[in-house]
Amino acid sequence: MLEVEDIINILTLGGAFMLGLLFFTVSSSNKGNIFLGLFLWNITYMLLKGVLEDLHEINLQFNGLLFILVFLFLYLITTINRPFKKWYLLLFIPGIIHNSANFTPSISENDFFQFIDLLDLFYVFELVLIIYFFRILKKHRIKLNNYYSNMELKTLSWLKVLVFLVLLLHFSWTIEGIIPEENEILETISNSIPALIMFGMVYWIGFNGFSQSEIFKDGFFSNVNTEDKKELNTANLDITIAKFELLKEKIIIQRLYAKHNLSLRDLAFSVNMKEKEISSLIKLHTGTTFYHFINGFRIEEFKRSLNSSKSAQLSIFGLAQEVGFASKSTFYNAFNTVEGMTPKQYQSTLKEFD
Repeated sequence: MLEVEDIINILTLGGAFMLGLLFFTVSSSNKGNIFLGLFLWNITYMLLKGVLEDLHEINLQFNGLLFILVFLFLYLITTINRPFKKWYLLLFIPGIIHNSANFTPSISENDFFQFIDLLDLFYVFELVLIIYFFRILKKHRIKLNNYYSNMELKTLSWLKVLVFLVLLLHFSWTIEGIIPEENEILETISNSIPALIMFGMVYWIGFNGFSQSEIFKDGFFSNVNTEDKKELNTANLDITIAKFELLKEKIIIQRLYAKHNLSLRDLAFSVNMKEKEISSLIKLHTGTTFYHFINGFRIEEFKRSLNSSKSAQLSIFGLAQEVGFASKSTFYNAFNTVEGMTPKQYQSTLKEFD
């Protein structure tokens, strides 16, 4: 008879397999989807392994547990277009060693492997990988400021939830191992928790796959040379000032800032300049990032629109959308940073002077 955890596992198994297949089919534009597909299929195998053991007493020796975070890490690296370094392949070694011990009884009895199990070095490995994972996510968020004018759904913060779920999965399995079998209620609960966690992992990926489809299709910074450290030649300051003024003029005349999700690449194409040159000009003459630079134009036009006929027809956020803001939170944060007050408060101060 099927138990609750078996039903959950079967539902999760089917979802993980189909989502993994889906990500493999859209991998041509974002190579990182291959690793996300492998991540999902690894979960599929782990669930299948558990179902076969519970229902048919078939014991599959191979264990995919230590590959979960590795596939997730490689997805992150590839999606944000960081150079793929050969040493990343070494991340598979702990999983290979762990499975070698499972497949070879003589090895598993070796004092060396008992020492590894005793110190839980595999979990230390995963902890170090998680710290490095979060460090890369932080650098990615900083880089977004220099490349995108709107960062909604681009920070990859949904990956943090996945990492925490993986940690929770490890913890639940540890608890499951120390609960006495005589306590059937606690054993049933402890067996169901890992199933629920993996269910949440799979369908969390599915939810973000549909709500943030542009990330899964294109990735990030696909045309940017991330290793290019060359700065703008500032020997002739007058020339750089002239270029910067010309850049601002083109942005204003063409209202390029009003384009939702304007990126550095889009701007470079529109003004016929190199991305690196634009980025350097912004840094040199404003001391800020592309994100704040473009939002500055949007805020100035928004302030002007409050005195126009549009203000009677549109809400505050409606006016913000007209000038290029894509989300209310970004607009309010950007406006408060520049003006030191909310848009509503600013509108009230205008009425006081009328």
